[in-house]
Amino acid sequence: MEREARKQLRREILRELEMRIPGGPAGSVQNQFRRRFYFFRSRGLPFELSVLVAAARVREREPSFIPRVLDLTVSTQPPLDQPQSATNRPST
Repeated sequence: MEREARKQLRREILRELEMRIPGGPAGSVQNQFRRRFYFFRSRGLPFELSVLVAAARVREREPSFIPRVLDLTVSTQPPLDQPQSATNRPST
């Protein structure tokens, strides 16, 4: 059972990695970042913390590195500058 759980975790991390952290050319700093992210994420760190720690490690050698990470959060709320439609207004 433990082996299946590890395989499932690995698949989830790889899916998350492919969706949220784009790769770069072979040997690029972005790919170094991806490898470090995978390491920390596979050790049980949350996504955001894995990104921060991996970026900090890469910056030890490349101080100007800015990681490319896609934000996939989708808001269900309308933007603040747009009024809600009559069908979306909460009942009072």
